[in-house]
Amino acid sequence: MIVYLVKQSVIELIRNKTILFLIITISFAVSVFGILFYSGYFAYSYYDVLGGEACRIEISLKPSTHAKKVSDIVESLTGLASEAVISIIASDGYINRNYVNGNTLPAIGKLNKLEKEQVLLGRYFQDNENTPVVLLSESCAAVLDIPDSPIGETITLDNIDFTIIGILFHAEYAYILPLDYYIENRPTTRISILYNRDVSQAEMRNIIKTFHEHIVEYSLTKQASPS
Repeated sequence: MIVYLVKQSVIELIRNKTILFLIITISFAVSVFGILFYSGYFAYSYYDVLGGEACRIEISLKPSTHAKKVSDIVESLTGLASEAVISIIASDGYINRNYVNGNTLPAIGKLNKLEKEQVLLGRYFQDNENTPVVLLSESCAAVLDIPDSPIGETITLDNIDFTIIGILFHAEYAYILPLDYYIENRPTTRISILYNRDVSQAEMRNIIKTFHEHIVEYSLTKQASPS
């Protein structure tokens, strides 16, 4: 009898007070979501689903470090948890310079599992791509004197012709080169690797010790879980 009365009351509420019913329903849903989120129910997927950064290692290398050693360091560090790697960035340490088309190359070498979804035009890098191709940020493409559909066009950077293969939406860097190509052809003095879960810092330090003669300094950081 009680169930029946409750049922009838709900039906009458929906029928006569539709707006009030929607407000109550939405408020209840928001309250439940908030309770579950802050109690940690959704924390398990915080990094995997959103690609959140859980662990980062930054390494400064000596300018004389050979490309093969740079590759060995990257492979050793990513091998700890290859499935957890979000992004690998190699640079010359000056990636924040203003970009210009011509004599300087404020570019980075990068591989990011999530960036494929940010491609506005063209394509993302293929696995192990090692050719002079480049992805441009949307803002970079807007200020350069290139066609509206620049895919397949070339731009000259440090006297090298690069083929434009894609435009990235809201990219942090102006010119992005394939990671392998950058390491092999550009002086790499900085490496940054992001993981979407915690990775053994003890194992990382052991790898750093192995390559200590090439490393100037390094830092390990962990992102706190949502609370």
